[in-house]
Amino acid sequence: MNGPTPPPGWQPELRTLWEAIMATQAQIDQYAAAVSGYATSVEQATTAIRADIQAIKDANPAVDTAGLEASLARLGTAADGLKALDTENPPATP
Repeated sequence: MNGPTPPPGWQPELRTLWEAIMATQAQIDQYAAAVSGYATSVEQATTAIRADIQAIKDANPAVDTAGLEASLARLGTAADGLKALDTENPPATP
């Protein structure tokens, strides 16, 4: 197992508990990394969509894009929320 090890001389039951806790931490670290990846994907998509909306507005100023822009703002808020969750669970340092 990677990472810290229990102190020498621990009883097998305590060692098993330690290993289970550390495995759980590794899973949490994986979830945090996945959340970070999702947030990055959402941010990239939001930037691309924002550019597409601007292109639509430039091509046809009469088109009302307010609803689309409002929905995009909500998506940005969701991405910010994902990033905030990830910063509460930074990856473990070796």
